[in-house]
Amino acid sequence: MILPGFVPNPFPYFAGAAAVVMASRFGESFSRVLVEAMACNTPVISSRCPGPEEVLGGGKYGRLYEVGDVAMLTEHLRELFERPEETAGLLTEARRRAEDFSMDRVLPELERFYLG
Repeated sequence: MILPGFVPNPFPYFAGAAAVVMASRFGESFSRVLVEAMACNTPVISSRCPGPEEVLGGGKYGRLYEVGDVAMLTEHLRELFERPEETAGLLTEARRRAEDFSMDRVLPELERFYLG
């Protein structure tokens, strides 16, 4: 795979991927890349950090592994490829979760927060 750096529309890359792995060592305030991949029906695996862990519902919407645990990451990848029936259910839940971060849902909450 070629990693081109910034692209204005990453969705075709997500949609064409077998999986998206986020290998952060530290927490992130929000894991937008995970939400975008989930919206494209692409399974996600992430290191267990505060941002990804929240987006993935503690593992309900994608797989989590401990930072640095290559064996666990490998096992999650193996599951995705060897047990497609389990992955299908996970993807359905992940797409629903991605909708929680849509503008239609987030903007009214931000408006209430800032405007009272």
